[in-house]
Amino acid sequence: MSWDCQRHMLPTQCNTIAWTLAMWPPECFKPPSLQPVEHPLLSRREEASRIRIIGKERALAVWRVTDTRIAVRAGPHAQAQIVDVFYKGDEVLATGAEGPWLRIAQESWPNPADAPEEAWVLQDGSAFGLGLLLQQVTAPR
Repeated sequence: MSWDCQRHMLPTQCNTIAWTLAMWPPECFKPPSLQPVEHPLLSRREEASRIRIIGKERALAVWRVTDTRIAVRAGPHAQAQIVDVFYKGDEVLATGAEGPWLRIAQESWPNPADAPEEAWVLQDGSAFGLGLLLQQVTAPR
């Protein structure tokens, strides 16, 4: 009985990033080799998010939350009422800025009808010992 080395690859359970260590049968006389992982999340093309599409259409800057969470306030100051929260990785559209504060467009919410009338987030919290809370992803065009 012959052993088909290409068909009988024996992958181990050890995956590293986007590669798997493949162990070959002793009959193949091959050292272990790296094989790419076939996974939909690794092979899909990154599509533009809804926020990025709207940002491009309306010529607005897109910002991504880099801190664990940030408070959305009714005005551009630390004492303003908290009206919502964004979480790390969320992308938002900025319609303007006032010092370290960004005014957030209603389209930043999945349903703009749920957005508060006024929405502001602190982009640079260095004055409060927090550091940068959002990072600009795209500039207005």
